[in-house]
Amino acid sequence: ELVLYQVHEGVEFPESQDDQFSGRVQIDTDVLREGRIRLHVSRLRTEDSGLYLCVLSRQEILSSVCSEIQIKRVALFPLPGHEPIHAKVGDDVTLPCHVKPPFDVNSLTIEWRFKDKKIYVHRSGAKDDETTDPNYKGRISLFYDEFEKGNISLKLTEVTKEDEGNYTCFVPKLQSQVNKGYVTLKVGELSNIKIIYLLICISYNVFDVFI
Repeated sequence: ELVLYQVHEGVEFPESQDDQFSGRVQIDTDVLREGRIRLHVSRLRTEDSGLYLCVLSRQEILSSVCSEIQIKRVALFPLPGHEPIHAKVGDDVTLPCHVKPPFDVNSLTIEWRFKDKKIYVHRSGAKDDETTDPNYKGRISLFYDEFEKGNISLKLTEVTKEDEGNYTCFVPKLQSQVNKGYVTLKVGELSNIKIIYLLICISYNVFDVFI
């Protein structure tokens, strides 16, 4: 039987806590004044799943309450072998990557890599994200309003043929064996409609110059 948290007459006893929970458990002092006992366990792991026993012991009172917690394994998707994303030159495209089951990733560092080269880094609390590759400057961004749902997909604008290849989304501090997602981007030639539009624009500008 592992000790999650122990307090006696308002004094905590961290030395009695099992190493598995070290630095991950806090008591909710606000509800404690109301006579309720509630613990917060952070950075959940699959091995935290199980039956938890809360024991209150005084000279005139001895009671216990059981609570069962089931924790699902957290992972990033897509996994290797996922269907590639297709785009045309000049298109805007979203490279999908999600944490499943969904949870808030606002406090985590998020990285995107292209062919194992780091191209984008989001750090928790930072005012500006880092675009480390000049070829992507001003063309890539994340869906910040979707972080609470575990969405860390990358938006890539004005796709070029050089953008084709394998991308990796990476969350270094994700407490999971699967902290990377993999996306392959396939880029086709410029569509016929866009080629015609460009030719019209070019022709118009040339005509305008001669006038």
